[in-house]
Amino acid sequence: MLKKLLRDYRQLLEPISNPDDFLDTYEEFIKNLALFENHALETVGEKSFAHYSLFFTNCQRRYLMLKEQKASRTLIKQNKENTLIQRRWNSEFENNSYNRVKDLSRMVDFSSCKKIVMVGCGAFPATLFWIYDHYPGMKYIGIDLDSDCIALSSSVSKELNLEKIVFEAKDGREYNYRDVDFVYIANQVTPKKDVLSRILETSSKKIQIVVRNPTPLGRLLAECVLKSSPSNFSFVQAGHPSKSFLSQDLLAKIN
Repeated sequence: MLKKLLRDYRQLLEPISNPDDFLDTYEEFIKNLALFENHALETVGEKSFAHYSLFFTNCQRRYLMLKEQKASRTLIKQNKENTLIQRRWNSEFENNSYNRVKDLSRMVDFSSCKKIVMVGCGAFPATLFWIYDHYPGMKYIGIDLDSDCIALSSSVSKELNLEKIVFEAKDGREYNYRDVDFVYIANQVTPKKDVLSRILETSSKKIQIVVRNPTPLGRLLAECVLKSSPSNFSFVQAGHPSKSFLSQDLLAKIN
């Protein structure tokens, strides 16, 4: 029963302070959560859902921060020691982070893009790495509120000879998207509706937008844009759901 799973893992995770113990327990939780069908959420109830989603959203943020920091620091260390045999990837997390956005190739017309921005690039900007590898020759910008994430993303990009990707400590809710051709909004960005509103205010209707959004079960881990997006937007295409992250890409269109 889903409600029991949530209750049990909250009790397990709440007291854990050791990062490695937290990661092991949380990854076990995600694997078990992914076994449920989407309709299992109906058994949780609105009040319990709000209670558990607040806790597990914070857990997801902590999990991603720890995993991204580890991924970037490992790559930097290996490159400095000349032990990096191939540019990527060292772990299942890195590989899944990189490949989860491959649906972008059929959702976005990159041939018309000169400048792209990722909102919420984090400490391991795998999405930008994927776009850079598959669609070279553009201007790539990653923004994040966390200056430590920006510093680590900048460092790992330089070590991987991806210096064309620029990172800026900026708020996606205040960024000027005037000359941007494509925006990618990460799953952990919140509130997503404010970023979409800012895009609407500062960009043209031709801009292409993809929002990483939780699957129904993933709504326990991140904010769902479908419930709060501005009325000026519609979502016209969805990518394949990732069981590792319980999220998927959504192509947004300005009406």
